[in-house]
Amino acid sequence: MSEQPDLELTAQAISHPSEPRLVWHLATNQLNLMFMLAAGILTGPKGFGRKYYLDPLSVAPGWIPLFAERIPAGALEQATSEGSHLQGVAAEIDLRALRGPIMALDVQGHLRELQWPDEARGDEQMLFIPAPLPIGWLQAVVFPSKEVRAVVREQAMDYANVPIDTFRLLVKASLFKSGSGLSWPIKGLAFADRDQAPHQVSAVGAVQALLVGLGNRGCVLVEAARLLADSAAAAAVQADDPLLHAVLQWANGSGTPDEGEVQARMLIRTLGAIVDARADADMTTGTWCPPDTHQAVLNTLDEERRRLTEPKWQEALTRLIDDLKGLLGLGDATTSDLLKRHSRPFSRGLILFFLREHCDDLLVMARDQPLVSDQDLVVAAALFGARSGWMGFPYALKCTPGLSAATTHRMAVMAHRDQGSALDLGPAPPRVRPLLELLQADGAGWTRRQREGALRLARGLGCQGVLKTRISLGKGDYLLQVDGRGAHLLIDGDVKAVSTEVDPGLLFESLARAAIPAKLEADVRLVCER
Repeated sequence: MSEQPDLELTAQAISHPSEPRLVWHLATNQLNLMFMLAAGILTGPKGFGRKYYLDPLSVAPGWIPLFAERIPAGALEQATSEGSHLQGVAAEIDLRALRGPIMALDVQGHLRELQWPDEARGDEQMLFIPAPLPIGWLQAVVFPSKEVRAVVREQAMDYANVPIDTFRLLVKASLFKSGSGLSWPIKGLAFADRDQAPHQVSAVGAVQALLVGLGNRGCVLVEAARLLADSAAAAAVQADDPLLHAVLQWANGSGTPDEGEVQARMLIRTLGAIVDARADADMTTGTWCPPDTHQAVLNTLDEERRRLTEPKWQEALTRLIDDLKGLLGLGDATTSDLLKRHSRPFSRGLILFFLREHCDDLLVMARDQPLVSDQDLVVAAALFGARSGWMGFPYALKCTPGLSAATTHRMAVMAHRDQGSALDLGPAPPRVRPLLELLQADGAGWTRRQREGALRLARGLGCQGVLKTRISLGKGDYLLQVDGRGAHLLIDGDVKAVSTEVDPGLLFESLARAAIPAKLEADVRLVCER
């Protein structure tokens, strides 16, 4: 550094450094903050695409600047410099899980690299952390006044994918008052530009979450959800299904399959083309247009068709391309006709991708279309998730208990793995298991919690056909009485036992076709997981 910032020095801070603080503050404006809440990660300027408003993240792109007790006036001015509609806010970040190399500015104005937290002295006034960080580390959104909090909260309600009310909304006027002693922006920083757009990890996160939503359909989808959320398990497993293996390879960035696996190779390249189309749309100048992912897929398929030498593959791809183009206009075939015409999961997944636009549409088709197999849905989930990314993933599905925390943490971990940052974000939150997986019994049958969860699920869905009630009576004579209310069995004394049993097979059939209300799902999860 050629220049050092002016800092207020205190003898106590220098001579008696304390333990490293755990809570730090990111200064920004309300629109950047809302974008990060929706995106699921704290990221650098490239992560915002065309929607970035200048703030302290721009000083060292790809590094997240975090302040200690007070935010410099210059940082707040920078965060609101691009418009009078911008409000200065702060995100309170908990770093207790962080391990690894970062940059820190101490009370004497020295910037040094250190291994956090082992080499921290406790006198750090500011940190630069390699981006991204998971949104689950955000403990609170902090405002300078109640008035600003009210305005920002009202603005956030206008966006369907900004979960601001899932965080504490605090007012701390002292945090925004000048007096930190730190000049901003800091001059002479010479950090390597490590800023990267998180389109790939955002896409993988959406696929992970969508497979959880589809998991009740069958065990193939349960296994796909498990492997995609557990990179170590995925790396150790050679999936019997080449297309599932291709999805895992794409998610883990581990190359392409053998040339013999034509459909697997095409799937990896198609997923890459969808993500690239989203990234290219963010980089265009002038009037923004949504990415044409359909055309990106058609271009990729046409390239593959010309690349293949076997006539049977060329003919099959030509038919598929023509049918997909027909779905963009007035095609001459019904959905059932197309699914019967194309029997391979790769082709069927693409047909679903061209038929519907949103991830929740795929969930509906999974319940209502009997011709669609679990293997078809694995391919479709990868395509839909790559198109939506975590930003566009349905908010109602994000609200599945634990799903957002588990997914966004894994997204951040994937980003650091790809960057080779050596940053350790700590243990991932437990993956969210589909209800079908939670209710799978081992050889000894259901546990008490599983039985209770299954009973609540059956009753909540109104599946009376899966329930059987057993009434155990003692010895004696009984009178059957029938009236307008129904049939009544009259007995002397107490009933010995009444128990209600759930037929697992019938319950799972109902579960595969049911839309589970959010409150019911949360209730069943609470019972099975407690």
